[in-house]
Amino acid sequence: DFDGTLLRSDKSISKRTLNVFKTLREKGYLLIGVTARNLYSSMDACDLSIFDYVIINNGSDIYDVKKNKVESIVSIDKNILLNIFETFKDIAYEIDFCSTEKYYIYNKLNKNYSKRYLTHINDINDIKSSVCRVNLFVDQDNLIDNYYLLRNMYGDKLNLFVMGDSDDASNLRWISANSKGIDKFESLKYLSKKLKIKTKEIIFFGDSYNDLEAIKKVGLGVAMGNAINEIKECAKDITLSNDEDGIAYYIEKKLF
Repeated sequence: DFDGTLLRSDKSISKRTLNVFKTLREKGYLLIGVTARNLYSSMDACDLSIFDYVIINNGSDIYDVKKNKVESIVSIDKNILLNIFETFKDIAYEIDFCSTEKYYIYNKLNKNYSKRYLTHINDINDIKSSVCRVNLFVDQDNLIDNYYLLRNMYGDKLNLFVMGDSDDASNLRWISANSKGIDKFESLKYLSKKLKIKTKEIIFFGDSYNDLEAIKKVGLGVAMGNAINEIKECAKDITLSNDEDGIAYYIEKKLF
């Protein structure tokens, strides 16, 4: 995982971790980034050449780093997107419609974005790309009520997560939706089958709700020291926090 796991609180990666990754690749390990970020946001977060593959948008797309090619697994039906927009446009203070490369943002307050992967929209019809994930930002006091509202509408067609960075002091949470059957573990399983690797041979590091299935189902799910309690309870092991080089520490201790 990226945020709260690989990335420190200041969104950097330590030299220690990069050196450990270099050693792993020299030893023949495959390195796979697995993130809710889209492609351009992932590229802004770090140099993706440290990975062999990057699973993006919570599992909806897989980026082959060497080939510089994205395989899109599934998108969300346009009628579902339209209904979500009409239902939540006056409830949410921001709605992100996420494509492989961009976030199309409906936001009445902020219409100016400087980053290449952020684009303001006035209406859902402004979106010309397929959408594989939706983020809903609502009043924190009504977060759970709106989560269940969306689940009652499309619980049979969407995978829903309450998202948040474990290292974010504001404790901001939001609702994220992917197509049903799509999560980080399912995409790891899909990629593993193509690479002829068993999922029990995978070590996965994570910290938040959208890491839960991968933490539980890979061979060795490791919770970061800063992970939420639900992740720690399901993990087979716990390492140090993201700000303490938890990934590097664990790999040095267990593999080297």
